[in-house]
Amino acid sequence: GDFPAGMYVRNPPGSHHQPHSDEGCTILVKLRQFDPDDDQYLRINCHDSPWQDTDQTGIELLPLFARGSEQIALQRWAAGSQIELHDHPRGEEIYVLEGELADEHGRYPAGTWLRQPAASAHAPFSKSGCTLYIKVGHLPSAIR
Repeated sequence: GDFPAGMYVRNPPGSHHQPHSDEGCTILVKLRQFDPDDDQYLRINCHDSPWQDTDQTGIELLPLFARGSEQIALQRWAAGSQIELHDHPRGEEIYVLEGELADEHGRYPAGTWLRQPAASAHAPFSKSGCTLYIKVGHLPSAIR
């Protein structure tokens, strides 16, 4: 297919496609990230989808996918937003789409990909605002 900027596309294992762009683009590709019995195709235009308020001041959410403990969403942070120290029992991955995110470990401008291991913790904030792709709950638990 031909997808404009702002599309979330899930192609399950065994699907066939040929990424292409006349103007050039940046895509985030995550291969072999599906449960073996997950065969769901998904197409979401993030520019046309409704964002939801969260219980965190200044942070909006656009859910993209959820299955079992795995959740994938976009988050839009207003300038000055922050989240108190929290943990990720089953890990977290973040791709910074726009702006800059920071935490006690460093600063992460647009284009940065972070993978927090299971049982990790951080207190993220954004001075200037940012838009994030976030995936949580997909790594094996560190507690057995």
